Amino acid sequence: MEPLVADKVGRLVERLDLAAERNEVIDIRQWLNFFSFDVITDMAFGNNPDFLRLGEAKIKAQTFNGKKSYNMNPIKAFQDNTVHVASLGHWPGLFPITKFLTRWLPKSKRGDEFNDMCIQQVRERLKKDHIVSTPDLPHGDFFQHFLVDSKGQERNLPFWELVYESAIMLSAGSDTTASSMTNTLYLLMRHPNVLERLRVELHDAVHSTTAPLEADSLKGVLTYKLVSPLKYLRACLDEGLRHLPPTSIGLLRMTPPEGAQIAGYWIKGGVTASVPTYTLHHSPELFPDPWTYKPERWLEGSEEERQNLNRYVIPFTLGRHACLGRNIAMLEQHLVLSTLVDRYNFQFAEDGFELPVLERINANPGAMPVRLQKRHN
Repeated sequence: MEPLVADKVGRLVERLDLAAERNEVIDIRQWLNFFSFDVITDMAFGNNPDFLRLGEAKIKAQTFNGKKSYNMNPIKAFQDNTVHVASLGHWPGLFPITKFLTRWLPKSKRGDEFNDMCIQQVRERLKKDHIVSTPDLPHGDFFQHFLVDSKGQERNLPFWELVYESAIMLSAGSDTTASSMTNTLYLLMRHPNVLERLRVELHDAVHSTTAPLEADSLKGVLTYKLVSPLKYLRACLDEGLRHLPPTSIGLLRMTPPEGAQIAGYWIKGGVTASVPTYTLHHSPELFPDPWTYKPERWLEGSEEERQNLNRYVIPFTLGRHACLGRNIAMLEQHLVLSTLVDRYNFQFAEDGFELPVLERINANPGAMPVRLQKRHN
């Protein structure tokens, strides 16, 4: 999968190089959204929407009856709809009713648009062979696993299940990854001492005896082989996920009918329970100075703090419902952030800029206007 991700990083770099040459102010969060959606759509269906080349999020959608086809913005559609769904989700038992009664609201209609986009993607993918292998995806795309099992037997899943599974793939595989990268880049820009230490680590790795060939082999994109062993880089990424997790709430669970003991408290049966990720990540009982972005805590903190970090920092959640794409997300973050930090100087377009956070189901960063300057050719 790395060749596919690296190719998309290369396309991102081409666009950012142009912005640097023009001294142009760009919303870096928007471009990271374009990047992550291009990646997951290509991995899922073998179909690249090419938002990075287009410079906008525009993709085809089609209604279930096939009577209407149109272009839409899947990133905005998903994020707008999650405001609506998160509001209705406070009464899960009533969701089928409240969703029907509010279907005319604009943010509810955005969800219909996102489903129409998934319908279009599924229909286009079903026109291809069930198993499709490419040089970037030698084991095929993700969608083929909805069609055949590991023994090559047909699964025969209903059409709507294919659509809903595709919607989960596209939303979960793009939104939180883009948010994580935006958040961490923002934190690095706000902490110049951390940024400088990271650049020293990257410089030493790139200019080691074997690294130049690795770095130059993919259009200036630093490779995973080169950057994955870098401990401070990983600490910067992990601390970003702790300090500004892309999902601030935990997955919801319901206690069994007989009730359950949770954290020393008896909770009766049929009660919804959740671990709030953001609150847990900022607990002073677990992490000294929890409101400070400090990657050093992952490497140089006390043994107790490092144990707590490994145990209680849960941006991908835990257990059998943990994020299936966490390894892909970390691959993307390693390649994107190492390449951008090594290649550019970043400056906020406005002095004293504070990154807004929009609470939906996910905690999405708002626009992040920056100027870039290339550090070297």
